[in-house]
Amino acid sequence: MLRVAIIGGGPGGLMTAYRLATKAGDQLSTTVYEASERVGGKIITKRFSNAPVRYEAGAAELYCYSRIGPDPLHQLVNQLGLNTIEMGGRAVVLGDRVMRNRADIKRHFGKSTARAIKKFYIDGTSFVRPKEYYDADWPDDNDHKLSGRSFESVLNGIRDEVARRYIKVAAHSDLAIEPHQASALFGVQNTLMDNRRYVTLYSIVGGLERLPQALRENATARFQMNSAIVRVEKTPTGIYRVFFQGERQLQYEEHDLVIVALPVCLLPTIDWAGRKLETAIQAHHAYYEHLAHYLRITILFRHPFWRNLIPDSYFQLDAFGGCCVYDEGAKQNAEPFGVLSWLLAGTAALVNSNLDDKELVRKALDTLPAALTAGSELMLEGRVDRWAGAVTAHAVGRLIKGPKARHVPEPLEHPGLIFVGDYLFDSTINGVLDKVDIATDRVVSHMRKSKRRSDVTSFITGAHTDEPTRLRKSYFRYYDGKRNYNCSFEEYFDAKYIVELIWLVWGVIPPYRLLDAGSANGLTIDTFGKEGINSWGIENNRYIHKKTPKHLRKKNVFADVCDIPFVDDFFAFTYETCLCYVPEITIDKAIKELYRVTKYGVIFGSISADLPKNAIKASEAFDGVMTRRSTQEWSELFLRNGFRLGLNDREILKQIWKTERKINDGKPWYPTKESMRYLFYTKQPNPKANESSNDGCEAIGVDPVLRFAMNCSNMSDPGRSS
Repeated sequence: MLRVAIIGGGPGGLMTAYRLATKAGDQLSTTVYEASERVGGKIITKRFSNAPVRYEAGAAELYCYSRIGPDPLHQLVNQLGLNTIEMGGRAVVLGDRVMRNRADIKRHFGKSTARAIKKFYIDGTSFVRPKEYYDADWPDDNDHKLSGRSFESVLNGIRDEVARRYIKVAAHSDLAIEPHQASALFGVQNTLMDNRRYVTLYSIVGGLERLPQALRENATARFQMNSAIVRVEKTPTGIYRVFFQGERQLQYEEHDLVIVALPVCLLPTIDWAGRKLETAIQAHHAYYEHLAHYLRITILFRHPFWRNLIPDSYFQLDAFGGCCVYDEGAKQNAEPFGVLSWLLAGTAALVNSNLDDKELVRKALDTLPAALTAGSELMLEGRVDRWAGAVTAHAVGRLIKGPKARHVPEPLEHPGLIFVGDYLFDSTINGVLDKVDIATDRVVSHMRKSKRRSDVTSFITGAHTDEPTRLRKSYFRYYDGKRNYNCSFEEYFDAKYIVELIWLVWGVIPPYRLLDAGSANGLTIDTFGKEGINSWGIENNRYIHKKTPKHLRKKNVFADVCDIPFVDDFFAFTYETCLCYVPEITIDKAIKELYRVTKYGVIFGSISADLPKNAIKASEAFDGVMTRRSTQEWSELFLRNGFRLGLNDREILKQIWKTERKINDGKPWYPTKESMRYLFYTKQPNPKANESSNDGCEAIGVDPVLRFAMNCSNMSDPGRSS
């Protein structure tokens, strides 16, 4: 049984323990080390002394992305049986002027200011489309036209001074740093948070802390509380020793794998044994330590005196450089009491954290507009919660790294030391879960690479003894276990199904040109042809390729997916089933080749590590597989090589899942509906139907150079453009 240590009992550590329990079950022995007496980290719900009323003292809300794609956190909240409360707020207060809508802006500041504000938000939606917003914080964002600029430079483009001030105030609390420190892309993304086409906000009935409580209750891990980690070292046998300060003495426990789920500011507090590891962690810390600050001032009132003027869940206030004020009483049903919570951010939060609670409460009350000054007389109790350096901001000039570089700071000698945390993504609870899913998929994937799960050494060092070989003749001779490929391939392949998938995801119907990457003896070419598709195939297994029927030999090319003999963008779409048989060392090269020759999109059809157990056993699916990854881990490879996820629409995903179940008689090949989201990758989005005739319908007029390439039986590349 693999022994896993999770350092940190905050959201990242709890989500990691929960995900490992659901993905690996009793194959792991997991221990969570927490330095304090509670779990949950920045998610903390407190109560007032003078009334039985709750309020959020840390994280303020959760984000729901369900309108533009699958939302793992929202799904997790539902799985845990937690009820949610939707939040919303559009009011901005400048001085004593309360603006709840565009009419208020016109009334207070005039039409030109209203137009300037509207234009900024319209421009924002053109800079960052919903699908780009959903797929944000991957390395391809480094090429975005806003990534190298500061958000301040964008604000400086607004000529109307009031409009500029309005937008700066509205965005400041989400940035958590000053606009000149934040990247323009990060700033614009944050201004879109009030656009319901992109995201909605919600809380949890009973307080956000119910989420970490539910995660702990449903995790199978052992929790080692009040145990601050002081040292991590790796023994010569590949085992990690985790030293922690226990009751009056230093103790250690041994583990095969260590997952670090700490805020970036705490990494230097641990002694990382060994010069190479210490240097790697120092570089990791320096790269991500762009600290941002929050401070919460929460006040209990006799009744919610502000709701006739501002009925929303929150509003933006121009005090403290721009802060967000939450109606906590609305979320927690505090009637007859009322609760307001000022969320200070950036420099204002850092500077004011030095003041005592009474002075901060007084300063908060003084920021209320003239119409709400009666609040001072209604105050019952004030609380202050300080979060200086608790989050990490997206600073100007910081490039986004790929998943492996983010999660494994020292991959050569320490592949078993994996990092998760909100600082690796967007400093939100949603981002934590995204990183946890990548990290835990990595753990499970590595486990499956070992022929014997008890062989811990092979897992840690990567020296696997069961390295698969290329596909043997018997694979094709007994394709379904009894019959050869010719007799059984139609049971595993349905051209109508592929046509329907392309229509659902990209909205294109035949004719178009398609590449079958992993075409065996080319029988699929005829099948695609009956659906009006002008298809070619590539196959690098000489045995099965020699079985190609004579009339298909010109279109079924003997070639490797790492070196495809066709010009750029020659195919509208590619259907691949061969990537899993490519060694990991060349997998990126293969995906880049698919990107080069494909104009619109790729359907991933390879074997994935998360197939249902019955499918694996029945079809010996892993026979010959050289790269074993879950569907989500495959998505990391596609995304880092230029593709975007092609499917974000939940309704379309439902249709695809329904089709998948139907074609497989109610026993889908893929484990879940969500896993099928990672089968479709877009290069150029939204191909127009009338372009399909230009992307591969000329069944006779094949370029002479390409005709020569297709008649070649070697790996030459006469057709590639420069």
